[in-house]
Order: sequence, then structure tokens, then C-alpha cells
Amino acid sequence: MIHPFASAAEKTWPAERFLELARRLRETCCSELVFLAGPDDDSSAFSQYSVWRNAPLSDVKSLISGAHLFIGNDSGPAHIAAAFGVPVVVLFGASDPAIWGPWQSDSKVLTAPSGIRGISLEDAVAAVDALKVRA
Repeated sequence: MIHPFASAAEKTWPAERFLELARRLRETCCSELVFLAGPDDDSSAFSQYSVWRNAPLSDVKSLISGAHLFIGNDSGPAHIAAAFGVPVVVLFGASDPAIWGPWQSDSKVLTAPSGIRGISLEDAVAAVDALKVRA
């Protein structure tokens, strides 16, 4: 599961990097990828994948709880995934992962001194690989 959105631009990794990460995941470990989007998120860039857009919270929680892996920006869905014990890769920009980082699950937190755009695609791929998730 991938949630490429956040509440602010400085907390959002570029869409093209999420797309390339999804392409690589599809080739190596994850045959079925689902993108999660809220009512105000422009999910058109991810239309080649299954996109759950503006789904009821109960459905979103059910979907997340059954995920093998969650990748996303620091956001509510990332915290839901961690609470369910789903392995997570969370990309942090403006907020402090020491305070707001995931708990209760295997996780990899990615940050960069220059902000979220400084996190490379290779960093994200390495984080997923380190979790050894196979779906």
C-alpha cells in the first residue's frame, strides 16, 4: 500500500518518485499495489494502479490492517499502519520523526537534511529491501 499524499507540500515526496518506486516494487516483490488518496488529493498520476479515493475510514482501516507493507509520507494513514503492526516506510519532511515517527511495527524512517525532496529513490528502495517484505 502506498499513500503518496500529506497535509502540506513540505511533507510530500514527489509523485514521480512514488511512481518509480511502485514500478520497481511491482517488478521485485509486490504484485498488487494499492494507492490511497483522500477527497482533495489529485490521484491522476497513479491511475495505472488501484486507487482507493475518499473511502470510508472503516474501509481504509480494514485495507491497511491487511497490507503486507505501507509506504508513505508522514500522515494519518502511516500512523494507522504502524498501529496495526504493518511494516512501514515513512518519509519525513517538515516534522520531527523522533516525536512523530511510527511505533509498534517494523519501520524505516527516511529523512534528509534538505527536506523530503532530498530523500532519494534509492534510499526508499533500500528501506523496503531492509524490511524484507514479500507480498
